[in-house]
Amino acid sequence: MFTCSLFERCTKNKSGRLIERSEQMDLIDVNKKRIQQNLAIYRKRQAIVERPFGVIKRQWDFYYIITKKSMKHASADVGLIFTCHNLRRIMNLVEKNQLKKFLKGLDLRLLILTRCFNAIRRLNHSNYSFHVIKLIQIKVV
Repeated sequence: MFTCSLFERCTKNKSGRLIERSEQMDLIDVNKKRIQQNLAIYRKRQAIVERPFGVIKRQWDFYYIITKKSMKHASADVGLIFTCHNLRRIMNLVEKNQLKKFLKGLDLRLLILTRCFNAIRRLNHSNYSFHVIKLIQIKVV
């Protein structure tokens, strides 16, 4: 069946040795080569981008997703935890009074925009996009 003289030393499987290769192996090899050529850039990326994952996983004990019913639920869990992480970072980086002032201004702007959009919706004009463009041009102080 097999004509190789080293067959018995290579494998004990009577069917021969099975070698599998992914369909994307060419892409994986190209990526691996790119990483090796730009190792300093990738190390910097790991330090910047992957830090939140480490903090969330190890310091906050977020090792698994509670709602495993669907990808949509899991995505909501992950989105919530990363929103919390971003808010915590903002609170650590921005002075407390400056953050309060910004949030109060943002609250006012959102309130004004909400009222404008509700008024436009009530108008129920066919020229809806014209009103939205005009609304965007309004400068909110």
